[in-house]
Amino acid sequence: MEYAVGAFLFHLWSRPRRTEWISAVVLGLVLRVLYELAPGTPHSEFSSSLMGIGPFLGAGSLLVMTVTLFQLKGEQADARMRMLITCAGIAFIAPVVQLLLAISMRLTPYRYDPILCAIDGSFGFQPSFLFGQLAAHSRVLKELQLDVYYCLVLAVGMNYAAHEHRAASWPVDVLRAYATCTVLAFFLYIWLPAAGPGFAFHDAFPNHPPALFQIPVRRMLLA
Repeated sequence: MEYAVGAFLFHLWSRPRRTEWISAVVLGLVLRVLYELAPGTPHSEFSSSLMGIGPFLGAGSLLVMTVTLFQLKGEQADARMRMLITCAGIAFIAPVVQLLLAISMRLTPYRYDPILCAIDGSFGFQPSFLFGQLAAHSRVLKELQLDVYYCLVLAVGMNYAAHEHRAASWPVDVLRAYATCTVLAFFLYIWLPAAGPGFAFHDAFPNHPPALFQIPVRRMLLA
């Protein structure tokens, strides 16, 4: 659901009326507070990051767009419906990605992390272990890494919003391009799957990078 922030961005980029985006922000804040107050709510590290409010802003935008849809008619209603469908697609892309990952794990239970780490080690150091150590000693850097990771979908929202409000036609359809890339990425991941150094080296990550000769250059079975 963290990708719902892309829906909020796209909604904002569509130049809604002031009452609309203010309502979306207020609803997002209310939902965020209710989430924190709900008993038994899991609080992950992500919930305390800068992006912790993003999913709720996206949910607020979806609610506002749904309500205003019934107030429009004709071409305006059609345009709002297209925007709502697009925003919902951006918001709920995470379950689709999770499904694709689950399918890939069934198709290819093996991962090539040891081989990839051996390739990294051939350059004289392990970049993943280095950044892991930096993040372990700096909460700011760790939060920044989380924000960058979860903000990747913002690029999709910004690009598509710019495409929708273009002054001249673009040579490609952005939405189709992203859909095509998603399908290609799925097959590329099956071809060369990796889970990350934390899964490959467990407790040794990130403070104990293995020497190059200690890395088993073979694929591993993901438990």
